[in-house]
Amino acid sequence: GHHNKIEYFQFRKKVDTDNRLKSVSEANGNIVQTIDYLPMVSSNGGLGNYPTDFYSVLSNSIYFSFPNHPNIALIKNENCYLVSRLTATVNGTSKYQDFKYRSYISNYNYGTVGFAQTARSSWYLNPSDIKIWSINNYETARGYIYSTFTHNDNTNIFNFSQSNIISQKYYNYSDYTNGLVINYRLDDVYSDDKISGVYTEENYQHDPDDYGLVTIKTVDYYQNNTLQGKTITTTSYDNNPNGTGKDYYIGRPNQINTSTTYGGETRTSEEKLSYTNGNITHTEKKGHNTYAIVEDMTYDAVGNLLTKTVSAPNALPAPTARTITD
Repeated sequence: GHHNKIEYFQFRKKVDTDNRLKSVSEANGNIVQTIDYLPMVSSNGGLGNYPTDFYSVLSNSIYFSFPNHPNIALIKNENCYLVSRLTATVNGTSKYQDFKYRSYISNYNYGTVGFAQTARSSWYLNPSDIKIWSINNYETARGYIYSTFTHNDNTNIFNFSQSNIISQKYYNYSDYTNGLVINYRLDDVYSDDKISGVYTEENYQHDPDDYGLVTIKTVDYYQNNTLQGKTITTTSYDNNPNGTGKDYYIGRPNQINTSTTYGGETRTSEEKLSYTNGNITHTEKKGHNTYAIVEDMTYDAVGNLLTKTVSAPNALPAPTARTITD
């Protein structure tokens, strides 16, 4: 440097472009997957044509409400590139999958929230093919997903017609936010398959210590508004929040019980797990009214599996244990 001169350096290497994954080749080039990108800009440089544009922003619709301050929706960002298409080519034949985005949300206080909506098409061979679109809708203040849809309305990707819906799913959360720590826990999921007529309700119960662990998951299955069956999965965990290093752990499952009822009959299963130094070393798995299948594992000093011994000690007659060595 010099005390009376200004030195100017220009770094011309575009790291974001150079680090952008473009293709993956397998099987000596017989399988090639390529990724295309487009900047986060609508076709007209403004709010865009929301039914079809790669990126667009819309003030309000039945699926999305425009955010209020301190949240803002970015109209465009020419320097932000998003995945627009995947191409998979196998032995010279290509299939494609398209992506679309809507309303990138940012918060003045804590930064990025995410997109209000994203869309992903099914794989197709020709542009004229009818595509099945998977739509994710996100809560615009916190960014969690609150509904998903699949539909075949290829002219209105985001504002699709209700008559074109194939399936839909809604998520319900509880707000456990504490000060600056934002925490939402999934309580319920409601799924509706329009083709099969099957409707499911999932309910999640969490641990009393507020670790966010699901202890009981209940799934009710309906068809034509009539309850057909129920599955209950109960999970217990080992927690050691006061441990240090390898002795600290939260959410280590030690027993999983499942009960499924359908047509008046109930089937159960059970799995027990034991650990040594953080590795699963012993499991016992039982089906409905069956004996346990036992697995014992050993590991090296860095946690690589060395041996697995499978046995059924309570079976009659008891088979000889088999040891599998890597």
